[in-house]
Amino acid sequence: MRIEIISFTTGGMELSLRVRESLAACHQIRCYSKCEKAKGQALQFGISIMNASIQKWVSEVFSQSDALIFVGAAGIAVRAIAPFVKDKLSDPAVLVCDEAGQFVIPILSGHYGGGNELAVQVAQVLSATPVITTATDVRKCWAVDVFAKKNDLRICNRGGIARVSGQILRGEMVRIQSEIPIKGECPAAVSVVSEDFTEPVDVRITIRKNRNHTTLLLCPPAVWIGMGCKKGKSKAELEAFLEEVCLEEQIARESIAGLASIDLKKEEPGLVQLAASLNLQFQCFSAEQLRMQQGDFSGSDFVCETVGVDNVCERAAVAAAGQNASLIVKKKKRDGMTLAMAVGEYPLSF
Repeated sequence: MRIEIISFTTGGMELSLRVRESLAACHQIRCYSKCEKAKGQALQFGISIMNASIQKWVSEVFSQSDALIFVGAAGIAVRAIAPFVKDKLSDPAVLVCDEAGQFVIPILSGHYGGGNELAVQVAQVLSATPVITTATDVRKCWAVDVFAKKNDLRICNRGGIARVSGQILRGEMVRIQSEIPIKGECPAAVSVVSEDFTEPVDVRITIRKNRNHTTLLLCPPAVWIGMGCKKGKSKAELEAFLEEVCLEEQIARESIAGLASIDLKKEEPGLVQLAASLNLQFQCFSAEQLRMQQGDFSGSDFVCETVGVDNVCERAAVAAAGQNASLIVKKKKRDGMTLAMAVGEYPLSF
């Protein structure tokens, strides 16, 4: 995690150093201080002295960080972050530690943002008490949003989180239907049902656009898009083609992990811009790497003569999807563009 720690006194600064030294191996941590009297000590230990207001500092780091830790009063933290709080699925975790190191309190994004887990780690470093207030944690219940975060599942209908959590807290069984096997011991309040189970389920894990009879839809980013195109195809044309195929094949946009092509297209503006606009990884492979892929591909002598391999989109999708990849959408063509989709192995566990 990218963690920013702000302190206000010499004692708070010393506490922030203890946290940084203990957690630096697993987190990227930067420390700041508002204590002008300790400027020399701060510089000695790589702590930045803050001259700007706390709210100005928060405005700069809030969207760029995974967690903020305030060593000081909870009220200071609440007032500082208030204008920037937007969405529990995207806001960073925010923790408050008292200067004496007695308590560590996650006040924002405890579950999906990892605040509760980080609070426990920090509390262990300081021999402090983590003050966890989320209902499922207090009741020691399974939390579906923590499960989603742990497995990097995209939450497609956020309102379902509260409804599923409510079921758990009422002692009701939650039924999960998943296209991917889930490893580990099933929690007491959870039942995993088979793919051919036809009754409504509470949580469905799928790459497909299937929101019917499902309280919460979770998508694993397991689909890789292989694309080829003539030079000069625009981002708009490529995106329209992708949207058309996703609709036709009922593939959820949230399940797309990235875009792949041949290295001859690594700087093709339309492909580069498409990946950037959709926040997707963009992987490119040499003709030799594409030829090495195993599978039943749609070959073309013309393509082979042009780029050195008989198929770009199918082979690129499979190459990017990795070990035991399977082609789920074979080559589709439109106006000088080709597209295919492959799914790779995706580990899930409770």
